[in-house]
Amino acid sequence: MKQAIGGDKFLPVGPLFLLGDRPEDTGFTSFDPKCLGWLDQQPDKSVLYIAFGSVAELSIEELVEFGEGLVASKQKFLWVTRPSKDENTNEFYESFGDKNREQGFVTSWAPQARVLSHSSVGAFLSHCGWNSTIEGVSSGKVILCWPCLFDQNLNRRLVVENWRVGFGFDKTQGKVRREEVERVIRLAMKEDQGREARRRVEELSGKMKRAVTVPGGVSLQNLEKFVWEIVSSRV
Repeated sequence: MKQAIGGDKFLPVGPLFLLGDRPEDTGFTSFDPKCLGWLDQQPDKSVLYIAFGSVAELSIEELVEFGEGLVASKQKFLWVTRPSKDENTNEFYESFGDKNREQGFVTSWAPQARVLSHSSVGAFLSHCGWNSTIEGVSSGKVILCWPCLFDQNLNRRLVVENWRVGFGFDKTQGKVRREEVERVIRLAMKEDQGREARRRVEELSGKMKRAVTVPGGVSLQNLEKFVWEIVSSRV
């Protein structure tokens, strides 16, 4: 992009949300504040936060396989289950939450930035939308990648192969099986590879925060230069 438009006109900035407060309760439905209280009761880095975004939906077959693998992992979890137009899906969410109250918390929405910054959250199972990817990495959370559509497969490649701060799921005959779900969750949350990914993502998180919030940080400098260019062009 620098070559295409000229280096002096290419000014990457961000993540801008690190500059200050922003609304935390925006979404398709109001969140249950009990989910934050539940997080407060969990040990550090012990919870897997799960959110598949605001567009893509898993089929019932996918949900069953995912749910069985999640339960088998015995991992504490907070799962955001966005309400669906499919009543079968909604019934699955309700039943799953009721049956697994001891292991996790199921809610229709959650303040994602606050959840990701919570000390009890150790990893983020995400659809790999760009906003969620950046929020997860900047919060220093290992990402378990479940891409669905759009640019999400590219984002998955960045997380898993380039930055090496997360893990993908292998498919069998085009589907992610429950055994694979269990394996990847345990890998990220319990094993040495997960701890190494956490070290890398925490290091990357620190770089992102310094770039945006510390005087002289590259993103902050670029933002100031952009503003100055706009102001100067009006004089």
